[in-house]
Amino acid sequence: MNVLGYQLRLVLTAIQYFTRLPVPRWVGYSERQLNDASRYFPLVGILVGLFTGVVFVLTLRVFPQPIAVLLAMLSGILLTGGFHEDGLTDTCDGFGGGQDRPQILAIMKDSRVGSYGVLGLVFALLLKFSALAMLPAAQFVAISAAASRKRPSVRAHSVTRHPSAASAFALARPSPRLDPVTIATLSFSPRSIAANHI
Repeated sequence: MNVLGYQLRLVLTAIQYFTRLPVPRWVGYSERQLNDASRYFPLVGILVGLFTGVVFVLTLRVFPQPIAVLLAMLSGILLTGGFHEDGLTDTCDGFGGGQDRPQILAIMKDSRVGSYGVLGLVFALLLKFSALAMLPAAQFVAISAAASRKRPSVRAHSVTRHPSAASAFALARPSPRLDPVTIATLSFSPRSIAANHI
C-alpha cells in the first residue's frame, strides 16, 4: 500500500475508534494501526466539535439557547457512541469503589455501571450544560472546536497498556479561578484520569 493509501487508512481507523461512523471493511484494525492513527486523533476531535457546533447554530435558529445546547450535547454523544461518558462512569466507579490499584482496574473493566458512575455522569452533564448555557452563542461554537481538539488526545499505547482503563484520559489541572468558559472547556473532556495515575 502506498503512503497516501496508508494515511487514509489511519484517518479512517481514528474515525472508527472515536465515533459511530461506518468505515469500509478494508480499513481493518490492529494495535499497531491504532498507535499509528494516533496522529489523527485531534482531527477527529475537530470534526466532532465542528459537528456539535453546527447542530447548535442550526437549532438555535428554532429553539432557545438552553434547548440548542442540549441538542448539541446529544448530537455529540450520539456521534461518539457515548465514548467519553462511558469512560467517565468507569473512572468514577473505579475510584469510588476501589481500595487499591488492582481493584480499581477490575471495577473499571466491569461493564456494569454503579452508583458512583451514575452520579458522576449526571453531575458532569449538568455542569457541562449549565456552563455552556451561560455562554454567548459565539463562545459556545469556539469552545466546541477548541476543546474538541484535545478530546481524543489519549495515546493508543495507554489503551494497550491498561485495556481495562481504555476510557481514561490525562489528569486535568483546573485553573485556580473557574469561569463558565473554563468549566465548559474542561467538561468537554470528562475522561480526566489517566491509567498511569492509578
